[in-house]
Amino acid sequence: MSEKMLVTQALDERDLLVKKISDKIDKASFVDTIKPNEDKVYSKRIGKDEYAKEATQ
Repeated sequence: MSEKMLVTQALDERDLLVKKISDKIDKASFVDTIKPNEDKVYSKRIGKDEYAKEATQ
């Protein structure tokens, strides 16, 4: 059975879901770079081993 919902409730729920998805995407780290002469990855400024460990989780 379908659930009835007011338009304003549906828009509020949509906005909440969009915010949750955006927050998850912002927190995700898909790719990072490291210069050959440095020990830390570029954007997060953490060590290479620590970044690799975090990426595999």
